[in-house]
Amino acid sequence: MDKEEEFLKENVYYGLTNLNDGFDGPKIWHFNKGDFEKLLDWVEKLKIGIYGIECCFEGSFANVKVHQLYDLSLFHPK
Repeated sequence: MDKEEEFLKENVYYGLTNLNDGFDGPKIWHFNKGDFEKLLDWVEKLKIGIYGIECCFEGSFANVKVHQLYDLSLFHPK
């Protein structure tokens, strides 16, 4: 596990449930709505930028949003 992955696991993903059951890469976590809301609060407090958000439905990608599509910074609050 690299330093970035370790930091995320210990400081951002702590207490959240990873719903990635193997349909995506092992370093990519998936969250339910409640955990995702917590994640957004934590990354805002920690001043971590978000490059993109991928939405999935029943194990398939449904939509992708990346910050370049909007005139916003990586650190723009929800």
